[in-house]
Amino acid sequence: MAEELAARLLAEMEWHRGYPRRIGMAELWRKVYHLPCHHRINDTSPLRVLIRKLRRQGHPICSTCDKYDPGYWMAETPEELAEFAARHQRRGLTSLSQAASIMRITMPELLGQLKLEEEQRA
Repeated sequence: MAEELAARLLAEMEWHRGYPRRIGMAELWRKVYHLPCHHRINDTSPLRVLIRKLRRQGHPICSTCDKYDPGYWMAETPEELAEFAARHQRRGLTSLSQAASIMRITMPELLGQLKLEEEQRA
């Protein structure tokens, strides 16, 4: 079933290449799952998980959580993809900076700890 949903999602996203053709989460949910969406945040968690999985596989699915015009689209240009990646990097660095501050350590110390933890898992 997961492969079928991934295929449906990727097929739908082909209609949404480029930021101007983005699709909202509730509509994307209806098209992929063939079910009504009563709440675009609470009901759509499985779809967001699937999108993250496909991104990790290298599919250029971009998104914006803009308050007035959110949506998902396939990157049409290298610039769109670079902008999306840069936004995620900034968000990640902001989260790491907050974690370092809470732990009262420097960012380099936190990054060193994370690297050690990663090496221990490998």
